[in-house]
Amino acid sequence: MADQPVYSIGSLARMLGIPAATLRTWESRYNLVVPSRSPSGQRLYSRLQVAQLRFVVDQVSAGLSPADAYRMLRERMATGGSLAAEAVPDGGGKLILLAERDPYAAEFSEFYLRRDGYEVITTTSADEAKAQTLRHSPHLAVVDLLISGGRGLQLCAQLREQLGIPVLAVSTFAQREDALAAGAGDFLRKPLPARALLLQVRELLGRRTLQTAQADR
Repeated sequence: MADQPVYSIGSLARMLGIPAATLRTWESRYNLVVPSRSPSGQRLYSRLQVAQLRFVVDQVSAGLSPADAYRMLRERMATGGSLAAEAVPDGGGKLILLAERDPYAAEFSEFYLRRDGYEVITTTSADEAKAQTLRHSPHLAVVDLLISGGRGLQLCAQLREQLGIPVLAVSTFAQREDALAAGAGDFLRKPLPARALLLQVRELLGRRTLQTAQADR
């Protein structure tokens, strides 16, 4: 099946957590990942181009300049190298519940979590998140506080207090204090940088492992 260009620049910007203006600047400056155009002139990106730009964003998050990141991408494209070759899986197969109302944000987070070695269950409602938690017993939950019309704080409390699941709360609004009061182990403001997401997930899982070890002594 052909890799059809279906992602608009707006949806891609939300997936990658960077401004659309940055994508347009990179397109003009480096002329490497060039989207198709719809009859109305709208930029449309294919899944391959999404993966290529994810590679660039990931390298920039790791400290490279955009020019160096594009240089690496050009080399990978020329040699047919894997765009995920720089990843070092740390997840060890642990299961993450991703309760996210925004499908683009969910796809972004799931991509990086899976690339880091985690298994991921994605849900789009608070009720589904609770059902999946009972069914699969995830090691950690990432909860969008605006899920199901703003029921994320209630979900955090239920997952942490009733089911004992560590929670990383996320939101487009500054809700850190509310999230921590509801039982979340930590909070990140959206859009989520990939590196910050993975660091917080590892930190919370590390805390859980330490607490379990202390309780078993």
